[in-house]
Amino acid sequence: MHLILNNIIFSQQKAGGISLLWSEIIKYIINKNIKCLFVEYECAEKNVYRQQLDINYLVIKKNKYHNIGSLISNIFKIYTRQNYVCLSSDYNLQISKKIANVIVVHDFINELYEKRIFIKLFKTYIKKRAIIYSDAIICVSENTKKDLIKIYPRVNQDKVFVVYNCVSSVYTVINKTTPFKNKFPKKNYVLFVGRRNGYKNFKIVVKALHLYSKISLIIVGGGDLSIEEINILNSNIGDSRYIHYNGIRGEELNLLYNNAYALIYPSEYEGFGIPIIEAQAAGCPVITSYNSSIPEVGGLGCLYVDNITADSIYLSLVKLEDTLYRKNLINLGLLNYTKYSQEKTGSEYIKICEYVSKLKFNT
Repeated sequence: MHLILNNIIFSQQKAGGISLLWSEIIKYIINKNIKCLFVEYECAEKNVYRQQLDINYLVIKKNKYHNIGSLISNIFKIYTRQNYVCLSSDYNLQISKKIANVIVVHDFINELYEKRIFIKLFKTYIKKRAIIYSDAIICVSENTKKDLIKIYPRVNQDKVFVVYNCVSSVYTVINKTTPFKNKFPKKNYVLFVGRRNGYKNFKIVVKALHLYSKISLIIVGGGDLSIEEINILNSNIGDSRYIHYNGIRGEELNLLYNNAYALIYPSEYEGFGIPIIEAQAAGCPVITSYNSSIPEVGGLGCLYVDNITADSIYLSLVKLEDTLYRKNLINLGLLNYTKYSQEKTGSEYIKICEYVSKLKFNT
């Protein structure tokens, strides 16, 4: 089997959960010596996870305005006449008899939460086209599959597969003392990781910390803080009680997880929720919501809040002061995260690609 890896997820400089996922999948594919073409944006190497990949295969750089279909057609003319499976997370189908398309659907955030009408219509159209005409669809959770079938009831369910995301081996329990003091100034803190869009309930977390005043907040990723966010932070907890890091590496985030009082992740919707598993792998307690895919993915190793309010998060923080409860929650999290390995996720991706290749090309 020959693969095209069409991973424009690496077009962003900031580190993100999906970028981490693709870097792990690519490492697995490289280690298995599977023949592949790697197609990415010209700016991909700014991404911190992309910088850690040593890709010796053919790498095709493309401007974001290039038509990927014509680009790949040109690649075929120059390099090969083999049949390929295109594994992609950007919903840009490759229309060719020589290409079978496998797309990865992470969530339906645009369909459910995007308020900018033009962007919502455009992104929804691209995704719908890919879902209908792809040869196989990988959903990252059963909940995402359920959403897909609900939104697109006519999709052929025989081509829909569920493969859970994996967590990098960089996230693990470590010695928590020496290196931390030199890198991060905050000592007693909770973490908020990722985007801070409305459905992520970042403002509610800040208000909860106004109530639970004996702890600081470290914010990781999600782009620069907006003026509105800075004002909310300063008015509720003060500028000395929070700090924001963008573009930190996995090893640094692991250090933050290891030393945190808790990860607070009260999202209303997730296709998967990678930070939850990262935190569990690092022995960090997780406070999160009982919504969408989160209980499916987080299992018993999370402290769930049914109603996302400042008071409910405050009470969860108080609950974690119980040493025995906290230790039990950490152990349940450590047990849960073992389900999400690179080997398991990577092998299932490849099995699906091989199945599609045999189905389409009879090979």
